[in-house]
Amino acid sequence: MKNLNTRKNLFLPIAVSLLITNGVIAQNSEDHPEHHHVEEVLVTGVLGKAQKDSAMPVNVLTGEQLRENAASTIGETLQNQIGVNTASFGPGVGQPIIRGQGANRVQVLQNGTGALDVSNTSQDHANTVEGILAERIEVIRGPATLLYGNGAIGGVVNVIDNRIPSQVPEKITGALEYRFNNVNQGSTGVAVMDGGAGNIAWHLDGVLQDTDVTRIPGFANFEEPEEESFGIIENTESDKQNITAGISFVGDNGFIGVSVNRLENEYGLPPGGHGHEDEHEEEGHNEEEEGEEEEEVIRLDLEQTRVDLEGEYNLNGVFENIKASLSSTDYSHVELEGDEIGTMFNNEGVEFRLNAKHRSLDIGDGLVGSIGFQYLDRDFSALGEEAFIPASNISSYGFYLFESVDVGAFTYEGGLRFDKQEIDANLECNSSETSTTGSFAGIWNFSQEANVFVSVNRSQRAPSVEELYSNVAAVGCAPSQGLPAEEGLVEHAATARFEIGNTQLNKETATNLEIAYRKHSGSVKGEVSAFINSIDDYIYLSDIGEIDETIVSRFLQEDARFIGVEAQIEFPLAAYAGTDYHVNVFGDYVEAELDSGAYLPRIPPMRSGLELVAHANDWTLKLRNTFVSSQDKTSANEEATDSYTRLDLFADYHLHFGERDLLLFAKAKNLTNEDIRHHTSFLKENAPEAGRSIELGLRYVF
Repeated sequence: MKNLNTRKNLFLPIAVSLLITNGVIAQNSEDHPEHHHVEEVLVTGVLGKAQKDSAMPVNVLTGEQLRENAASTIGETLQNQIGVNTASFGPGVGQPIIRGQGANRVQVLQNGTGALDVSNTSQDHANTVEGILAERIEVIRGPATLLYGNGAIGGVVNVIDNRIPSQVPEKITGALEYRFNNVNQGSTGVAVMDGGAGNIAWHLDGVLQDTDVTRIPGFANFEEPEEESFGIIENTESDKQNITAGISFVGDNGFIGVSVNRLENEYGLPPGGHGHEDEHEEEGHNEEEEGEEEEEVIRLDLEQTRVDLEGEYNLNGVFENIKASLSSTDYSHVELEGDEIGTMFNNEGVEFRLNAKHRSLDIGDGLVGSIGFQYLDRDFSALGEEAFIPASNISSYGFYLFESVDVGAFTYEGGLRFDKQEIDANLECNSSETSTTGSFAGIWNFSQEANVFVSVNRSQRAPSVEELYSNVAAVGCAPSQGLPAEEGLVEHAATARFEIGNTQLNKETATNLEIAYRKHSGSVKGEVSAFINSIDDYIYLSDIGEIDETIVSRFLQEDARFIGVEAQIEFPLAAYAGTDYHVNVFGDYVEAELDSGAYLPRIPPMRSGLELVAHANDWTLKLRNTFVSSQDKTSANEEATDSYTRLDLFADYHLHFGERDLLLFAKAKNLTNEDIRHHTSFLKENAPEAGRSIELGLRYVF
């Protein structure tokens, strides 16, 4: 593991020195836009609509709300949003789960293009997108395949930053942030800076983070408690550095820019997360030692270099503007078993997106829309003892059309998309699939404060490389449906299973119906929604037997249905002496089962809660109480999880120094020190969530 002890607190002295160097002059808080609570945020998309005008259920995190929720993983950052949960694999990994779906059905994007990592290939692989550097994060709850392609059948997380500036700032601006968390001795430093002159704009940002083992209330594995694991989750140290530089040329009619990002991330997996074991049966061991098993310490050492090219040009003809982006990623990680390299994963990918928005046409009160094209090509390989997926080239392309028209108090939106995906695994059973998506939505703006929307979406997803080809080298392109021979099978240690792909899989076809009421202004604000998502030929991993005490699983298909409701409402309480008091009430529920009546695994249980908020000009105080129900609607071989109540506290205070702002903040999570085991976690039996934690931080904005 890289040693960061010498730089662990690097950002704190830098922040202090810059405070002294820049000087201080008192100024009112109105000059600090980051301090304000933004009521309306434009949603990134082909039409650039406001959140309240979108016919998609969207969560937007920005400004102080993003700073409040920012964490080391995307899943943890978003877990307080309705309809969103985290699938942890220890503290180093947290993938977002949207309405019970994740992995290959949820796309995590960086400024609208894919992450191009291997986080969807295995549950213990971390995502490479950095939420703590984001200017805003947008979550589309539900199918977004029309805009983002085959992998967005369940939803999209778009992390948006300013790595490629589109405007030249009038002066150098930036922020420095430092956080310390006592639950894992976590130290995080963040720096962001933007500047420019003439037609040139530039951007720099970076994150340094390292943590020790995570503290918990009791035993990590409550079923098989071990003395050394009491109060901590072993092997959960992490060490991450992420640096980005970008530059743009900005003209009268648009901009073009490029950025380079370098990420290095090393993190450990909790015991029980990998299935490697060494049996101590050497001569000289006493009887108590014979047969004793000791699990290998597994660490992942991840490196990625990403280059992004982006441009926009404003036009005078039928089309208003054209936007294009090109992303190239060179990704690799090794899984270290002690000092030995167990498996190496590599992924080299390129993604290109092109979107042209046409001007308003004389239909209704104005028809606006976009046409677009998306292309993806990546080379994936895994080498070593856990290489159960063959080296493959995955390529896809797609075309889409999206239109929106206003007719009085009504807005109608619709679109079509066509995709083709090809996977070349150097086998006789290479895959080639086409998929189509169609969507229609109507919004009734029955008042200036509220609207109702109904949407219908039909989308398709082609099978992924792991669903098709896991262990196919051992069982062949047309394996029998019974238990295969053990010879040649490679265990997927993250799931402790022999996973068998299925080259006969059909594409999934999902039909999603949703209705929602939204009140976006007035004293009471919020939204209530209900949805049903029927998926034909849903692909899932089913346990079919055992070989030498190792579970054998095969990818199968069966129709499935997801049904859910979501709600979040803000009520005012009082206003006194310059302080506003209000309460947020929230809750969500999703149920998912196959046509056979079997429940799907790792579906989040029902949760509800309320948040009390006191907000003044320079400070905020929030007390959040969340109740999560037990989950006993489990799949075969899945453990049920108990209910729990989680109490969190957040407070911040602004100090103003001329055109500069110093934000002091504190977060206390799990104040009652509950033993929390997320049902969505792959390691809920071995690695609970962190115990009571206090995080202190400061953010200096200049």
